[in-house]
Amino acid sequence: MKNRLIKKALCVALASTMVFGDALPAMAADGSADVQSAQAEVAFAEEASITYFSVGGQDTVSSGSVHISALGYGTEAVLYVNGAWYDSWTDSDYDGSWHVDTEFRGVAGATYQFKLVVSDDNGQTVSQESGKIYFEAPKFSRSRKPSEYVSYSTGDTGYRELGGVSVSFPFDSYVQNDIWYEVYRSTKPSGGFTRILSGVGYMYGASEVRYYDDNVKVGNTYYYMAKIVTGTDSYNKTSRVVETSAVAKVDCRLGTAELSVDRGAKGADITVSDYGAANQFDLYRSTSKTKGFKKIKTIYTPEYTDTTVKAGKTYYYKVVPKYYDASTRAVSKGTASEVRGVKILMGTTELTAVQNTKSSVKLTWDKAAGANMYEVWYMRSDISGDRYKRAVATKRTSCTIKGLASGAEYSFKLKSQSVSGGKVICENVTYKWLQTGYTESVRELEAVSSTVSASKDKKNLTIYTNLKWNRVWGASGYKIFARNNYTNKLEQVAVIKSAARNTYKFKNTGSSSKGIKYYSAYVVPYKGKKQGEMTSVSVNYIPLAKNVKAVRKSTSEVRVTWSAVPGADSYTVYRMNPVLGTTQWLGQTTSTNFSDRKLTTKLEYTYFIQPSTIVSGVNCSIDYEVAKQYKAVYTHAVGTPKMSGASNTGAKKITVKWSSVTGAKNYVVYRATKKNGKYSKIGTTSSCSFTDKKAAKGKTYYYKVAAVAVNDGGCAAQSAYSKTASAKSKK
Repeated sequence: MKNRLIKKALCVALASTMVFGDALPAMAADGSADVQSAQAEVAFAEEASITYFSVGGQDTVSSGSVHISALGYGTEAVLYVNGAWYDSWTDSDYDGSWHVDTEFRGVAGATYQFKLVVSDDNGQTVSQESGKIYFEAPKFSRSRKPSEYVSYSTGDTGYRELGGVSVSFPFDSYVQNDIWYEVYRSTKPSGGFTRILSGVGYMYGASEVRYYDDNVKVGNTYYYMAKIVTGTDSYNKTSRVVETSAVAKVDCRLGTAELSVDRGAKGADITVSDYGAANQFDLYRSTSKTKGFKKIKTIYTPEYTDTTVKAGKTYYYKVVPKYYDASTRAVSKGTASEVRGVKILMGTTELTAVQNTKSSVKLTWDKAAGANMYEVWYMRSDISGDRYKRAVATKRTSCTIKGLASGAEYSFKLKSQSVSGGKVICENVTYKWLQTGYTESVRELEAVSSTVSASKDKKNLTIYTNLKWNRVWGASGYKIFARNNYTNKLEQVAVIKSAARNTYKFKNTGSSSKGIKYYSAYVVPYKGKKQGEMTSVSVNYIPLAKNVKAVRKSTSEVRVTWSAVPGADSYTVYRMNPVLGTTQWLGQTTSTNFSDRKLTTKLEYTYFIQPSTIVSGVNCSIDYEVAKQYKAVYTHAVGTPKMSGASNTGAKKITVKWSSVTGAKNYVVYRATKKNGKYSKIGTTSSCSFTDKKAAKGKTYYYKVAAVAVNDGGCAAQSAYSKTASAKSKK
């Protein structure tokens, strides 16, 4: 206390010196009235006091925080919020005064009261309380209903599965306060709600509450609601619900899929849409719209072609969507779709036309389902009133039409026919247009292949791209252009002085410092001095990864390998499932091999590799779709059991044992009386041993075992047979 009084006296003396100069010492020596007044002020400064105390200044807070300011005298000022210590301030200015200037963030829906307590060296305190401050809580909108979204994805092994449920509960308006909330779920529209959000969610200002629930199952209907709460902390001892949302209904049950049926090139093309989480479909067919439907196949892709139909008949289809849960092995079924019909007149096909001489065009097409005859017709489409003339009737899938005019426009018509007894039962018609002779631009320009050379440090590389296009008849030749990325100028790279030459090897260079010189090349036909139009193709891609192979390494791994591509920095591995119509990104590597362990049996996988290199920030990877050109097709088989042996274990009993197989659901046991004889199934078991109780005394029996597994799509698959084991029944 004594030291503090001395300190305060010195502070007053120093302050007085600044005001009065040298007069204060003289006054002190004289014990004048001014000195007594200064001493009285020091004594007053020692007493605790609150000169000013302000909190917020409004009853409802919407900005997220309140500003607290206060000042006064004393040794320490302490701020309490709802009775709990918040912060403190001391007289750091050595004049006995303190000053508060701070912000307090409140939780939406909570009420706070602030109390300031000031103390002095004499043990005396003064305090002052604010009014109660309520932090604005959001109101859930009553005009806008909660929204929901069910997401689906491709599972690790390739089958479609339910991803999760996203629900949103909108507010009337945006709220800036800190918001604590809870989310509840039930399988009933009212009652039975359980909090599914672990603890309490937090947001700093929001216009809605959002929640993603990934713990859902196909076949269930869920109900969700959200609550705004104050939560508990140092200032709120009890959490209080201040607002409750409306209930959101989310249906995860399989509904009714949409079905469409059309004539295709090889039969009836089936397309299933709006099927939710379904990963398989039971397909039914009948020749009657109302009866006689029979299941013809379980399909695992939304697109399927029924090739067993016959021309001239009308068929009706419907599908039942299903979901197989690989974790529980449960199957959920939806309801049958509406019946859709199609009359199979003839399969459709695409027609291709290419001019192969000055006056002839070669037409090609694929075989149309049900067709046994094709008629080709043509006419001049640039002459008004011209009519189609039949060029040929053939059973082949190509023909050449000769004697055509140069520089003319032709329309070609292909009739795919089903002919019986000299009569056309039904037919389909396909059209194609072509201009003969000189055209302003080349057709079918493509980069058919490429090679690359790179320096050892990969700082420089050269890409050679082989270009090819259809010949332009009547042209004098072709010009090759490219835009230089270094100068941003269009350059003429080459001139081909013969229209018969329709290929070119394009050279492109690149460096880590300057980047790729050219991105695209342009091929332009010309006739005399007349130049045609530009057609572009990319020339900045490194080659494809070739020699792609997929080899089984174990019951849970396949090893994918490929040849290295010079200049490639990395390789991206993709896996395509032609049955499901999905493509998955598996990973990226700098080596030329990759192990895939996300497999399921009896599902065909196609692997392809996308090599890439970065040249001065530019990705020179080959196009994703083009990379599918070199691929490896692989189906993961069930592991084969290893036979341990067979022994006579009792009267008319022979026990067979084998090793377990990863993923096997059960094992099928076969028996024969000769090693290379006919084997018959004698039992199924889930264990790794089986006792044959019908072994006649004195006879020798031969046994082999196959493992059976059910894949992630619910399809059963059987392994190859084990080696045989034999035993003689002696008892």
